Amino acid sequence: PVEVKFGVPQGSCLGPLLFILLTADLPEKVCKTASNLAGLGVFLYADDTLVTVEATTWDDVKAATRALEEDMVEYSRDNALHLNVEKTQILHLKNPQTIGTLGLLGVEIDRNGAFGTHHANVLNELRRRTGAIRRLASVLPRGKLLNEIARALVIGKLNVCAWVTRRSQGYQDQSRREPGAGDNAAVQVILNDLARTLNGVRRSDRIRASELLDRCGLPTVNKVVTSQSAMAVWKVSNDPTFPLAELLVSHDERTRGAALNLKKASTSRSVAAKNMADAWSSSPDLRDAQTLVEAWQHAKILG
Repeated sequence: PVEVKFGVPQGSCLGPLLFILLTADLPEKVCKTASNLAGLGVFLYADDTLVTVEATTWDDVKAATRALEEDMVEYSRDNALHLNVEKTQILHLKNPQTIGTLGLLGVEIDRNGAFGTHHANVLNELRRRTGAIRRLASVLPRGKLLNEIARALVIGKLNVCAWVTRRSQGYQDQSRREPGAGDNAAVQVILNDLARTLNGVRRSDRIRASELLDRCGLPTVNKVVTSQSAMAVWKVSNDPTFPLAELLVSHDERTRGAALNLKKASTSRSVAAKNMADAWSSSPDLRDAQTLVEAWQHAKILG
């Protein structure tokens, strides 16, 4: 038996649920003072917290930020929580003395809302992880275990918000592409080489990449993007409380898919919105899905 004086042991299956219950009132508590000074938005994801402060003057922003800091300290003290100061960042939009990018839930966003830095980081990380799999293949037998490790390390990294930062194959309008969106070809080459490693073949063997991917259960980049887009648009269409709904439906009128009533554009370069519209228009079964499980069954066969 382990003596527990407070909290739960690290790694406990109850940990995430209890933490969510504990911090459910955080948005209300930390904004009690600052909300009188500026417009606030609080976004929670596991133990990550993002707070936006919007006001007409910088003085109001600074005053609200100071009040917010005091509320956060008080809330943390009352709930026996500890702020990670090293991971706390502040991004002042339109202020020349700012950091160039902000890391949010594994995605690097620059002040123009583009993902060029994120793509470069993902590409380098995928190459590094693929190299690790290649070294593992020299000591582990090829088969189910090595395939599972590859999917966890490589596809797991690619899955991080791929549908927001990358275009599906249906997005061909180059004049309206998002800055830094990049081409998926470089990533697909990495996945193809990974499939060759898992199957023990070389490029000179002239075996179709699609066949090698199927053998070891690896998806294409387009399949990852399309499946994620399909699930996101289903959630937006069926759950008005979906946290990204307002952000994702602000896009160009030409991206409107079948039976999908979306707002008029606030920007003409939304990769995520176009991906969603393409996925929604291409699958009547997805549009008719009544449950999350049913939607996923249709989404995973797209792309």
